[in-house]
Amino acid sequence: MYSPLLTVIVPFRNDPALPYLMLRLEELISSFPKKKELEFILVDSGSNIDSQLIASNICKKYNITYLYHDSSNKIFSIGEVRDFGVVHANGQKITFMDVDFRVPSNFWDRLLNFMIQFEVNDKKKSIFVVPALYLTQLGTEKFYEISNDDKYNQFLLKWLYGDETLVETMAFCTPMSIIDKYYYLSIGGHNSEFRGHGFEDFELYHRILIENNEFPKPDDYYLDRKSWNFNTYSGFRAKFSLLGRAAYAANLFIVHLWHPRPEQASFYNPDAMKKNRSIWQSIFKEFENTLEHPEPLISKNSLYKKILILGRPKTNIVRCMRDVIPMLGTPLYINEFDFIDEDDGLYDKEFRQMLEHNDIDLILFNAPYGNKARQNIYEWSRKENFPYLVFERGALPDSWFFDSKGFNADSLTYNEEYWNIELDELKIESVKNYIYKCFNEKTPLEHQDSRIGSRSLSDKLRIGGKKVLFIPFQRPSDSVVKYMSGTAVNFENFVQVIDKVAQEMEKYGWIVLCKKHPLETVQPELVHAQYVPNETNFLDLIELCDAVFLINSGVGIYAMMAEKPCYILGNAFYQFDGINQSIDTCDPIVISNTILEGYKFDITKMYKFIYYLLNHVYSFGTPTIVRKIEEDGSLRTLTRYVDFYHINIDNKFVLNYKYNNLKQVPTYAPLLEKYKLDIFQKKQVKKGKITETKKVESPKLTTKSKVNTNTERKGISAQIEKYERKTGFAYKLFLFTVRPFISNKKYDKLKNKPYDFFNDTKLPVIKKIGEIILK
Repeated sequence: MYSPLLTVIVPFRNDPALPYLMLRLEELISSFPKKKELEFILVDSGSNIDSQLIASNICKKYNITYLYHDSSNKIFSIGEVRDFGVVHANGQKITFMDVDFRVPSNFWDRLLNFMIQFEVNDKKKSIFVVPALYLTQLGTEKFYEISNDDKYNQFLLKWLYGDETLVETMAFCTPMSIIDKYYYLSIGGHNSEFRGHGFEDFELYHRILIENNEFPKPDDYYLDRKSWNFNTYSGFRAKFSLLGRAAYAANLFIVHLWHPRPEQASFYNPDAMKKNRSIWQSIFKEFENTLEHPEPLISKNSLYKKILILGRPKTNIVRCMRDVIPMLGTPLYINEFDFIDEDDGLYDKEFRQMLEHNDIDLILFNAPYGNKARQNIYEWSRKENFPYLVFERGALPDSWFFDSKGFNADSLTYNEEYWNIELDELKIESVKNYIYKCFNEKTPLEHQDSRIGSRSLSDKLRIGGKKVLFIPFQRPSDSVVKYMSGTAVNFENFVQVIDKVAQEMEKYGWIVLCKKHPLETVQPELVHAQYVPNETNFLDLIELCDAVFLINSGVGIYAMMAEKPCYILGNAFYQFDGINQSIDTCDPIVISNTILEGYKFDITKMYKFIYYLLNHVYSFGTPTIVRKIEEDGSLRTLTRYVDFYHINIDNKFVLNYKYNNLKQVPTYAPLLEKYKLDIFQKKQVKKGKITETKKVESPKLTTKSKVNTNTERKGISAQIEKYERKTGFAYKLFLFTVRPFISNKKYDKLKNKPYDFFNDTKLPVIKKIGEIILK
């Protein structure tokens, strides 16, 4: 499938009230380069038939994609149009250009290069914005008079030197954001409550930045400055402007051509704009409280057309799949109990009709044994060979699976024919590195206390040189225990077997150590086997033990990776001769003898299986988990969301990111240089070193602090050094901050004659700063 690095989407609707649009459209499209890394899409939203023909012919002439978005009876809502373009995009990343944007001829090469430097391909949530230089009507006329690319920097310099006749402003937050396509789809794109023009992009950036927490939040965040001309870190625009700072530092910017804004144009519908202005604050605040994005958008390249999800929208399990739904298909949510009779039987005919009527081509299960209704539908799907996926948590840290062949031990995915394949040294080394991280760096599935090491644990438990058989207890209510216990029958019987095995093993100098599941509050009574303290880390127990005995716990995977003999009494998806041993009896003597006899561990086979899990079965994502206390006092974990950084859907779709979290930019970073003085002052106010007043009066420096400017001062350098020592960072910070905004003459005056500078200024706020610095 064609997969360029970046898709550029141009939203468009021809409007009689804006007669210049078609000319500007062709002018823009004709400038697009032919590069394999770039895909350009024009989304025509609701133009009349004649305009559609003209626009599509322009696209054909310059070989770019034309899409028609049927919205002729609606207000032109640019957010909705952009979303439509993203759904149809083939690029890994996406961005947007309006017909009034212009760029120099080398812009796209420089943008692609900057994307590499920004590591945008490695970070799912990474985003930056290309700022825009907004020209005046006169500036636009002058812009057209210059034929070469020098004009871009010429107009930039005009802005830098304050020429307001040619340049209105530099907007550091624009629609031209570079963002990962699947992340954009997963968060639902723009909020459809915003119609027409106004705040639709701000709301999207708000959600992204609140979720990512990359930039510090201004105290008065919900203030709209209504322009980009400010020097204080206040209001949401100040935070959003940081998105464009990195590109600006690389001299990446676009030019926005002036155009009229008649109210009769659909894009500038005054009623829609008024409504948007009235709702933005409440919608911003609602997201901050709930972190609930709109429903995901579905890619045109999704694996399936329509998928059935058993449950309701906006539930925890649906949130957990948010990153994956755009690549699966359009979801239909139903209650599984709607198709179950009073005897828990499936209404086969009605269920089939529902699937056919809705064109369902995949059923997505979570916890297929979670209730009888779901189990019946799951078994029906397997029997009828109806396509399905099981979404569940894997056995390794951050691991999850989308399995089309079953669930855990009943799945064909783990058949040895799929994974017992020779590995080269590089692949073996990758498995060794992963195993090392599992035991030393990664967080296990359930919460564990810090490790103390096997030697310290042996001393703590007074093992006394005995051999150790480790038993990791599972939850009696777990599906794999209830339905896949095999020879163990159930949890209660397994506990009885353990105690009898412990009695037998005592005769041979062994001790049986059991660890209660971290979420269970009650531990069954044992006579011969003994419990370890609840805070004991299971990795220390694996390191300490000589063998592991279990029903089918995921701890068996860790035992395998630690090269420890593991004996399985239930049905486990990882049970294979050579890397563990299945036991088909509950006779304690036979079990004890089997453990004492041991088996030859096949380390090469273990490497093959772990490599298969990592590269062909598991997806990986960081879960957001909360603990809940049940009525019986037991604990339950609820996974609210999974932030995927590696996605593997049945080996049909694979997506990988190196990082899934962004670090917060500190306030001292040069990115916030423009706001440093303001941030510093606000910190001083919080510390009580500056008194914040609502009204700023024009302060005068005291007579005591004034210097006679008519006489030549001696030792001025010594005085400045004194004040630098006294005020330190504040004085130097002020010097550094105001340097770009004042003339060389005034800067020299501030540096060499600070008293005169602050006495002579006509700005009240600067006088106030002088009082603080020179007092």
